[in-house]
Amino acid sequence: MNESPDFPAVYAYLMENSDGSDYESGIGFNAYPTEVFLKDGTRIGSVKYLIPQAKIITYDKKNMYIVELDASGKVKLEIIMPIGSSGDTIPEEEYRAVFRTIFEELGLSPEAVDSFEFFC
Repeated sequence: MNESPDFPAVYAYLMENSDGSDYESGIGFNAYPTEVFLKDGTRIGSVKYLIPQAKIITYDKKNMYIVELDASGKVKLEIIMPIGSSGDTIPEEEYRAVFRTIFEELGLSPEAVDSFEFFC
């Protein structure tokens, strides 16, 4: 084969011939978000999305939450509290809930947040 696939045509075909799509995500090496196309409940195709690098920043109660992802599967989660908050803490369930929401919005498994260890 000497030609590149016509991705827009393949994607259009999947959209036209499916009756719905859903997203899968995995944990670990090579676990990329995947859009799965279904016809009568049967998988007819899928598209894996590779994002070389992404940095997502969101705020909750003046705290900055940062999620950094790269194509090698590395993930970095960080919280930056505002100036003057020295000695303050965020309950673990609260910050994990914020990261779970971010993961879910990215199409990643929110349960993956439970596998991370946070250092204070």
